[in-house]
Amino acid sequence: GHPEWIDFPTPANDWSYQHCRRRWDLADADHLRYQFFQNFDELMHACENRYGFLRSEHQYVTLKDEGDKVIAFERGEFLFIFNFHPTQSFVGYQIGMGMDEPMRLVLDTDEGRFGGHKRLDRANAFPVLGGAHKRPHSVKLYLPARTAQVLAKESLLQGGISVCLSPVFLASMGLKDAAGFKVAICEGKDNARGKPLPFAAGGCAQIDALVATFELLAPGGSSVPCPVSADGLFYVFFPGKYTIDGVGYLSAGSPGEQAERLSMPSPPLVPALQAPRAQAERPSMPLPPVLQERAAPTVSAVVESPEKAIGEAETTVDNASEACFHNLPEYLSDAGGLGNMGRIASLSVFDCLEPDDAVGLRERREIAEEKEDRPARYGARHLNTPVIIVASEINPWSKTGGLGMVASSYAYEFAMRGHRTMAVSPRYEQYADMMYIGYTKVWLDSREIEVKYFHQRQDYGAERGCDYIFVEHDCFRRNGGMYGDTNSGKEYEDNLFRFALLSLAAAEAPLVLNLGGSTYGQDCIFFANDWQVGLLPVYLLYKYRRHGTYHNARCIFVIHNLGYQGKYRMSRFPLDKHLGLPQEAIQDLQGEDMHMQTDCLNLLQAAVKTCDRVLTVSPNYANEIQTPEGGFGMATVLQQKAASMRLGGILNGVSDEWSPITDPHIAQNYGVADFLEGRAACKQALQQELGLDQDPDACLLGFCGRLCYQKGVHLITAIIGWLLQDTGNGVTGRVQILFMGRGDPEYANLLRASEGQNQGRVCGYVGFDPKVEHRMMAGCDLILMPSQYEPCGLPQMYAQQYGALPVVHETGGLKDSVQGFWDVARDRETATGFCFNPFEENPLKERLYQAMHMYHQDRPLFQQLQLNAMRSDYYWPRAIDEYEKHIDWTLEDPSCR
Repeated sequence: GHPEWIDFPTPANDWSYQHCRRRWDLADADHLRYQFFQNFDELMHACENRYGFLRSEHQYVTLKDEGDKVIAFERGEFLFIFNFHPTQSFVGYQIGMGMDEPMRLVLDTDEGRFGGHKRLDRANAFPVLGGAHKRPHSVKLYLPARTAQVLAKESLLQGGISVCLSPVFLASMGLKDAAGFKVAICEGKDNARGKPLPFAAGGCAQIDALVATFELLAPGGSSVPCPVSADGLFYVFFPGKYTIDGVGYLSAGSPGEQAERLSMPSPPLVPALQAPRAQAERPSMPLPPVLQERAAPTVSAVVESPEKAIGEAETTVDNASEACFHNLPEYLSDAGGLGNMGRIASLSVFDCLEPDDAVGLRERREIAEEKEDRPARYGARHLNTPVIIVASEINPWSKTGGLGMVASSYAYEFAMRGHRTMAVSPRYEQYADMMYIGYTKVWLDSREIEVKYFHQRQDYGAERGCDYIFVEHDCFRRNGGMYGDTNSGKEYEDNLFRFALLSLAAAEAPLVLNLGGSTYGQDCIFFANDWQVGLLPVYLLYKYRRHGTYHNARCIFVIHNLGYQGKYRMSRFPLDKHLGLPQEAIQDLQGEDMHMQTDCLNLLQAAVKTCDRVLTVSPNYANEIQTPEGGFGMATVLQQKAASMRLGGILNGVSDEWSPITDPHIAQNYGVADFLEGRAACKQALQQELGLDQDPDACLLGFCGRLCYQKGVHLITAIIGWLLQDTGNGVTGRVQILFMGRGDPEYANLLRASEGQNQGRVCGYVGFDPKVEHRMMAGCDLILMPSQYEPCGLPQMYAQQYGALPVVHETGGLKDSVQGFWDVARDRETATGFCFNPFEENPLKERLYQAMHMYHQDRPLFQQLQLNAMRSDYYWPRAIDEYEKHIDWTLEDPSCR
């Protein structure tokens, strides 16, 4: 099941799967179908959580046929069959087994949701036949080439689905029994609610089906959401008994049985005698009473099969961000419309707050901090110039990660500063509280296209606010993610059309929309964010400015991640016919690509060439992208932009919710004056909450992020043993480690195994809870961010606000935001953390040893660094001061062309 093993059996290697080679340089190839592997893996985890076959001591390799390339083995009461042959399918293939009852197919890689052709019959059980392959019984199957099948005893699949409510769950709602509760079965792609089913006197509801998606209804009819599902629905993939436990999770088994959550992956596949003993589920992620507060929403995509076969179900994809979308930036991998890694809340700027609440939080924080040394705000010279923010997503309506959050920050901060502010984004769904305000027609794809505009005004007081404009067209409505089809693992084929339309609609909006009695007019400044709206400055130059419109307007283009540029074949999308641009625009749009050569349209490159100024999300990243190593093929273009004094970098700010003085999610609020007492209380609460030993002297290390190579997780996992081993040096061995995140299953399994072997010292939570992230910042002594590259990064800034010292790789925004400790005399009053370089294991160990030695052997110095960190100023209005300077320079300079 490793998609990186791509040299499949061929005549050149004598049709042997023993000679496959690992090719990481082709990791983005479409045919690898990473998403389908992940979808299948998630359903396998759900199957294991339901039936526990990995915990069975019965395992037997029934067949390993080098000629046919077929492998079959038994594990528990399941039979697993793999046909690795690249071309040969087998009809009536007999496979021996030890089970003496009919077998039924429960999973196979030929299903539509896994990218298959749906050729296998799941409606009927396979009868038991005579012995074969030295086993007493057998079955005959159809084995399509390059497929895997999972069969279970038919008796395991009888009795339908039984849903029970645990006593703890009922107690959390102040009830003694399940009377009045109901489950509403959701059907179809839209999950339409069916007739509710009541709970019986025994406290369970019975669903006569093999799979089910349902909504839990409390007495009175209100919905009780599932905390790990973006839509609040409960998903069951296999028949049997399930229990909704004390924190609202759906667990396999009847009340009282120890069971893993359905949403959590299984332990690594190890021999049964080496497998760790099953642990009772610890209360690591407590939630408020279910009906009092719904868990913070995350965006999740639903993988839908074109045609469901019997037993198939829609399944929630927890980490669809790993799919091979050519033009999707790294920040989309942190959570999103293609998955829900869950880093959304980390980037949130007033994420779920009403406008009045956001303003109130800003005022309370400023009063509480009483920062007299904070410099006066920059005296902007063009506050009367309207600001138009254009982005493919904006929080809270559409978000997959950092882009949507930062766009939302711009909308709020520029409005608060005094600009008339508009934010333009697609209308992906039927958003609530929107008013239709008009339409316009644009020329695209050799035809006239009509788009509609919907509006919501948010007022922040003192006649300040933002006009949120949403562009409606059929092309923006998709059943999958915002950018790509999660079922096929590819970006939408019409993405160039979709985002060209967004760019044109955004350019028209200030001219045609009457808002508050007037249009915004031509004299404005656009903020275009990332490759999706890279055509906006191109249209401003070739379509508008050259025809006397937007002559005084300017466009600032913000790069959030240069690694994703929006590349398309020029021969397929001609400039004139498809984009409505003159042929001379080829000088800006034509790029180069390893696969497309010069037949390449590069949207981000075109934006850099035609915009009036380029900004990145940190100063150091602005320098890195001008180098061959960090320029992703655009170093020369960016060097030319910098030479014309039109390139800069501004470090993102930290939203007002990240303050230990006002944070409602931590055990005890504190400030600089009482941080020792406050952090001690928060550390104790965090250890207790996550099942760590109550040891105030242990140095608590925390990591919160995506589990992948780019985040440097492999560097941390490689040194866990070294960290935990007490060699008598007074440093190592006196450590606790806390991980929280989702991503690569290999790293997830390593963390779970490490936790199982080091109970009370290691917590490896494969998931995400935004409130726990707040508590980690307040309770951990060190926060690890060994990222390979990081355009900006925010957790390292959160950590400093709370007095947790970051240990970071010296790159991008990490280098800008962390003042490394190197020399006691020089850095005692300024250092805020520890930096290492190069991106290797030993340099990380050196800095970690230095940090832990200081914690254990020189606590006053460690506390001084904590004070330095807490005094760091990552206040958003301060970042906006820098943006205002660039606005002034951009408006006062001539246009780029």
